[in-house]
Amino acid sequence: NVVGGLVTMVFMLTGGFMVDREALKSNPLTEFLLITDPMAYAFEAMMINQFHAAETEDGQPLYYLINTTYCASSFPVISVDGDTILSTFNYATTHKVQKEDL
Repeated sequence: NVVGGLVTMVFMLTGGFMVDREALKSNPLTEFLLITDPMAYAFEAMMINQFHAAETEDGQPLYYLINTTYCASSFPVISVDGDTILSTFNYATTHKVQKEDL
């Protein structure tokens, strides 16, 4: 049980949602963990499903509001589309790029 818990913890830490994926690719060990991590693929799939080509009922692009007022009240509210969010976190939306990562 301890080994399973430790492996799960390592996979969660290297899944890409706590640490930037590009930073993980700089070290061969963490790159191997990222490639073999099933949680990383599941998280990437959920992110792509949520944000890629999101549209409203009218067919218009869906914009997500990023509210930064908890940092400083003088910051504006930013509106971005889902594909911009995905590209910020280096998530590929095509199979070609996903296969190149492997």
